[in-house]
Amino acid sequence: MSLAHIFNPKELDEIKKQIFDIDITSVSMQEIKERGLIIFGAGEAGKLTLNTLLSVGLKPVCFVDNNKNLENTFINDIPVYHFSWLKREREREREREREFILLANSYAPDILKQCKENNIKDCIMPSAISSFLYTPGELGTTFNEFDKIDEISDCMNLLSDEESKMIYKNFIKFICTYNKDLFNFYDKNIYFNKDLRSSINYNFFVDVGAYTGDTLKDWLSYINTSQKFGYEAFEPNPNEFIKLENYVMSMTESIKNNIYLYNFALGDENKSLYISNNGVGSTISNIKGSVCVDTSIKRLDDITLHNSPTAIKVDVEGYEKEFLNGATFTIKEYRPSLLVCIYHKKYDFFQIPLKLHELCPNHKLYIRQHMPVYGDTVCYAIKY
Repeated sequence: MSLAHIFNPKELDEIKKQIFDIDITSVSMQEIKERGLIIFGAGEAGKLTLNTLLSVGLKPVCFVDNNKNLENTFINDIPVYHFSWLKREREREREREREFILLANSYAPDILKQCKENNIKDCIMPSAISSFLYTPGELGTTFNEFDKIDEISDCMNLLSDEESKMIYKNFIKFICTYNKDLFNFYDKNIYFNKDLRSSINYNFFVDVGAYTGDTLKDWLSYINTSQKFGYEAFEPNPNEFIKLENYVMSMTESIKNNIYLYNFALGDENKSLYISNNGVGSTISNIKGSVCVDTSIKRLDDITLHNSPTAIKVDVEGYEKEFLNGATFTIKEYRPSLLVCIYHKKYDFFQIPLKLHELCPNHKLYIRQHMPVYGDTVCYAIKY
C-alpha cells in the first residue's frame, strides 16, 4: 500500500509540488557527539528541542536565528547568533566537517533555501534524530518513510466525522510539506472543543500532564460546581508542581477540597526515571542529562482515585502510549472519554487513536487541531 490509499490522485499531485526535500534524513547520536549541533530557530520549537537534547546529555554549540533582536542573547547559557555569523563561519572554514544544523522552526523551507543559497550544508530536520530522541514532532518525514500505511489507513477509517478526516490528512500533508496554511482551521479550546464538549462528561476529570494548572483553569470554567465534581492532576516536574499547588491554594475551600494533586509521572510500569526540569515541554528520559531530576513513574491502574473518572486528558510530551499501557484496567473499567495528544512522536497520530479504539471500541473517535501551527493536535475518544 501507499499514501495513494489516503489521498486521491489530485491531492497527491498537489502535495508532490510542495514536497519538503532535504539531503540528510537520518543521523546518529554518535555523529552529533562527534560533529556538534546548531539549532536554527530560537523560538518555542527551538527551546523545546533544546530541552530534549539536554535531557540525553547533548548540548548544542549555539542557536542561530534571523531575528537580529535575539543576537548575542542566551538560552540556558547557550549563545544565540544571527544568520550572518553562521555565514561567516562557514565561509571561513569550508574544508572542515561542520556541525549539523537542526531546523527547529516553522519556516524551515525558507531557512533551507536560505542556507542552500549561501552554500551552507548539513541541514537536518527533527525527524533525522528520531531514532534516538523524541523531538517536537517528526517534521521533515517524507512519503517514502511512512512504513505503516495499513495502520494509517485503518485509523482514518475509524474517524467519526469529515472534519476529523480533513485534519488527519492535513497533518500528514504538513509533515511532508511544511505548508502552514493547512492549519488555518483550528479551535483554540484545547480539550474543550466547541463542537464536542457537550458530549463529554467533565465532572470527574483526570489531568495527566497538568503543568501549572492551565487545563484546570479551563475545566473550572466549564463544570457546574453546584453538582458533584472532582479533579485529579498528575505533574512530575517539581518546579511546575509548586506553581500548580500555589494556584490550587488560592481557590475557595469548596473548590480546593475537590482537587487532588500528585507529584509523579504515569507510565506503563512502576520505576524511577529522569525528567527535564526547565519548563514547558519537560520530557521523561532514562538518561540523566544536565537539566534532569529524578522522578517516579507509576501506573494509573495501581492508584486508587478519589472518584470514578468520566474524562481523562493526556499530554505528556511523547509518553502517551506508555501511559495508556499502564491505564488499561482503569479505562476499560470506567470507560471515560479520553482526550489525548497525538503529535509528539512519529507514529502517534495513528497509533494512539488505534490504541484508544482497542481500549474503548464503542467510543467515537474525533481529531481536532488547536493551534494555527504544528502542535496541540488531540484525539477525542468520546463515550456516548
